[in-house]
Amino acid sequence: MAFAGHSCFWLAVGALDVGISSHTSLAGLVLLAGTWHWAFWDLDMFVLKQVLSLDLLRVFGIHLVLASSACFSFGYSHLTGALGPGFWTTDAFGLVGQVRGLKPSFAMTTLSTDSFGSLATHHLAAGCLGCFAGLWHSSALPGPTVAVAFSVSSIESALAASLPPMVLTASMVSSTAWYGAASSANELFGPTRLAWDSSGFEQELTTRSTQFSWPTSPEQLLLYDYIGSNPAKGGLFRSGPVDNSDGIVQYWLGHVEFLDPTGNSLTVRRMPTFFETFPVILVDQAGEVQADLAFRRADARFSFESRGIRANLEGGMLGRQTLQTASLVKSLARKTQLGQIFTFTQVAGLAVDGVFRTSVRGWFTLAHSLFTFGSLEGHI
Repeated sequence: MAFAGHSCFWLAVGALDVGISSHTSLAGLVLLAGTWHWAFWDLDMFVLKQVLSLDLLRVFGIHLVLASSACFSFGYSHLTGALGPGFWTTDAFGLVGQVRGLKPSFAMTTLSTDSFGSLATHHLAAGCLGCFAGLWHSSALPGPTVAVAFSVSSIESALAASLPPMVLTASMVSSTAWYGAASSANELFGPTRLAWDSSGFEQELTTRSTQFSWPTSPEQLLLYDYIGSNPAKGGLFRSGPVDNSDGIVQYWLGHVEFLDPTGNSLTVRRMPTFFETFPVILVDQAGEVQADLAFRRADARFSFESRGIRANLEGGMLGRQTLQTASLVKSLARKTQLGQIFTFTQVAGLAVDGVFRTSVRGWFTLAHSLFTFGSLEGHI
């Protein structure tokens, strides 16, 4: 039976489809609105009655009200589940995700990106504040001094003033998506780079193994504890064509525990994110180096042969086996650098890399970052 770690991922694709369709629809509406404004810019509601020129403050107020209304409607109807299914929520390790309505919480401690309730709160509060500000800007005109100071009659100033909110929002979205937030669940976007750098999944698996056993470890959590799930590593930093990557996951071979002749447990140091090659080093509980794969014969005093390192496998296809052959133990140590050990398969006749090119999180961050810098540099 093939490895089924992506079952929850494909169940969650439907939630992404809703986001894709909503963004596509909004982009189409914005395109139609731009075409309509191009043809009917001189309507009475947009121009000053004294001279034929755009009333930029009223235009700004109208757009702010429309945007705030959409923000409030999204928060009330979708996020709270009042008129829709709700929002995808999950635990810190992406194992128990489900769609549910979010209960708004207006406590100051929940105004963060780590709380699900804050997502609904942000949209409701921003919608109300934006509508109030938009109506005020549409009905109130500044004095001559303020108008001259802020160049409210200049179309260039109006366009420049629209850049900071857009750039700030896109930068925040890119940052929170890359490093993790409540709005970007692991099932939908893949694990964060921070999870690999902090060994979050490795520590969780170790904790679960002490309470239960390695064969009972969740498959999805095992798959997350592989460097190919890191959005900064999946295919982007590999040599050769990007579609010649790992392949499609087939089997989990098991968790490897390295032991010295006295029975002390040794751990392989994981591959850092922005490294392609890294020395294979085995350390004990105190962090002291006990064995390594030497680059030179003269540095072989910590070699696996001289140290008598053996490997025990628990769970997976090779569970309940002990390997003492130096070549096999070295091979397992090299693979353990990349996290959990899997076998991969390629589709016959096709160059396919499965899901390990980069995750949705990587493409999301890249696209929004390019949008941010492109808009900023282009308008400046």
